[in-house]
Amino acid sequence: MTKKLNFIFFDIYKYVIKLKSIGYLIKYIILKMINIESNNQSINQSINQSINQSINQSINQSELKNIIVSIFSGKTPDVLRVIGNNAHPIIPKSNYDFHKELIYKLVDEVKNFSGSKSNKILTRINIAKQNKINIDIHISKFNSQIQFYFVGDSLQKYHMFLPKFVNGLTIIKPKTGTNNSKWYGFEYKIFIVKIAVNLRLLEIYLFNNKIIDLWEDKFTGLLGSEVLFEIPEFYKEIFDINSIEQISSRFNPIKIDSGMYIYGKNGTSNDNIQSMINFVRENLGTIYYESLYPINLISYELNDFIESKYSVGISSWNYHSRLLIKIKLDDSVQIQIIDPWMKRLPEKIITNLTQSNPKVNIELLPRIIKDQSREGSCSLCAFSRLFYLLNDCGDIKNIDLNILAKSVNNILTDFDAYLTSYVYRKSIGY
Repeated sequence: MTKKLNFIFFDIYKYVIKLKSIGYLIKYIILKMINIESNNQSINQSINQSINQSINQSINQSELKNIIVSIFSGKTPDVLRVIGNNAHPIIPKSNYDFHKELIYKLVDEVKNFSGSKSNKILTRINIAKQNKINIDIHISKFNSQIQFYFVGDSLQKYHMFLPKFVNGLTIIKPKTGTNNSKWYGFEYKIFIVKIAVNLRLLEIYLFNNKIIDLWEDKFTGLLGSEVLFEIPEFYKEIFDINSIEQISSRFNPIKIDSGMYIYGKNGTSNDNIQSMINFVRENLGTIYYESLYPINLISYELNDFIESKYSVGISSWNYHSRLLIKIKLDDSVQIQIIDPWMKRLPEKIITNLTQSNPKVNIELLPRIIKDQSREGSCSLCAFSRLFYLLNDCGDIKNIDLNILAKSVNNILTDFDAYLTSYVYRKSIGY
């Protein structure tokens, strides 16, 4: 009964906000209860006018993304702080405290549940009429384990911004469950509850503001929507596209700085890397087919790659991807390693490479920039650097080392990042 009343209060409050006047709501309810038809028309006109004024307010996709990113970082955006500080229309406390208390009651219900399985929805944004956004936070108990999880169709746009926690030298990231849900342990209760409260405030805000499908043209943000970029003519023919609007997608990378992107991937399996290699060689033209070694280099023994006709390869040693460039000299072979962010190779890799390839000069090419941001997307960054290198230099067989060094120290382009994401999606079938 308490739970039903809580949701009734929440729904009433959203309706009150939308009508902009508690007085209108009270008059409307009284008139309905006693079936008074007189003055209905004038009252309804006032109500509809208030509703129309409310719906005419809008928020674009860029503004919405900024609010959600701020919420996931543990902050309360200013537009939501105003709503949170306002007095609740029914219960004598602030909106923020009201919803915080409700959420903690649900958390305690699950925590103290005597059975083996319980699940409660802490917050749900699901407004279908004028807004297209769906994000839920649940608390779940299974046997003795209690966890929080995020789920919803809209989470795909924003999951790369979900909170990460630091435990000593370890970065704790959410685990992925069914339907691409993201799971956190109960020890993060305080932080998750704060997010849940702010998402409730966001629902109130969105109930009063229509989301319009418009992205601002910005230097950073979602590629193809907020950040526009040039598509080389060669790739326009491959993709059969005429304008950037055709490649706008919620799955595109997020640009966070010059040459730095978030792909929304933390770790890529060897099978998926191999699928990407296959797709690139088969679909991106002759230069990739003739330059890219067809096998993901998992082994430290490089003889097959060295003896092959291919000049560039993708390696996946010790759960980290790198780009390998083979340069054949008159009487020797060099392997130049391009790492997405490391300034030096781990001793274990140096030892294994030296022992497995005693006659080959293998070096990490020094770089003053890095391609990889804070997420574990080394594999995608290695492909992005591959695309930049071949687009910049063309055939790199026997490339001059100075030209190579200059090219890998140039920042990646927005198109390189987009192409990487496109290849990844196509190669794994979505």
